[in-house]
Amino acid sequence: MKTDRPAPSLLAKLLCTLAAAFLAGVGLLAIVTETHSGYARYKGYVTLQGGQAVSMGIVIICLALLPLVVWVPRRWVGWTLLAWWLLLMVCIFLPIFNPL
Repeated sequence: MKTDRPAPSLLAKLLCTLAAAFLAGVGLLAIVTETHSGYARYKGYVTLQGGQAVSMGIVIICLALLPLVVWVPRRWVGWTLLAWWLLLMVCIFLPIFNPL
């Protein structure tokens, strides 16, 4: 499929990479410290500890991979997003059925 949109600029790619690095740092921090805090709509502030925090850190690192899709050649974007989505589903559902 041919599109007339230009490729992302280098500045946009670097900003996406910076966002990915920040998210990966948050995920790595959750894994290393085994603690992750967040806000839930009806519960307020919640803190995950132990295996739950590690699982959340893995999901956050997986989410950090998404902005890096700007570096992928256009013909591979569809396959890349499919692989990322499958990896995200594994990161979300595997800890539910096989706790750490």
